[in-house]
Amino acid sequence: MALKIGSIVEIATKNGLGYAQYTHKHKEYGELIRVIPGFYKSRPQNLDLLVNHPTQFATFFPLGVAIRRKIFPTIGVCPVPEFAEKFPIFKTGHYDETVGKITVWFLWDGEKDWRVSELTDEQKNYPMRGIINVAALIDHIEKGWTPRDRC
Repeated sequence: MALKIGSIVEIATKNGLGYAQYTHKHKEYGELIRVIPGFYKSRPQNLDLLVNHPTQFATFFPLGVAIRRKIFPTIGVCPVPEFAEKFPIFKTGHYDETVGKITVWFLWDGEKDWRVSELTDEQKNYPMRGIINVAALIDHIEKGWTPRDRC
């Protein structure tokens, strides 16, 4: 099955099957996916219902490569839910080793970025800017990771 916006992939984890949906293509960062929370013993029959669950986290991930290498199967295509149609704003920051945390934050809308002195409660939910690999993706899913875990 060819990769297209709305494609759903199945991700085997030690906790069961997880799912993600391809939502956007960025010219520099590539494929953006949204991970759907929860684990399943078997593939859900109703994919439309599955994709309407909230997003656990969104991340850039080389999905096309993972599919071509048969790391994850594509199990269907569904329209991206309205709440996930808009390209999200991402956060990133500079980690200060002396204090052991990110002290300077930047937000990015896919084209430009800007500095913020402190993240608002809403901004703490923004996805982290960057591209992750297969191991990090599976680890995040298994641990129930959310973007708030990096604030």
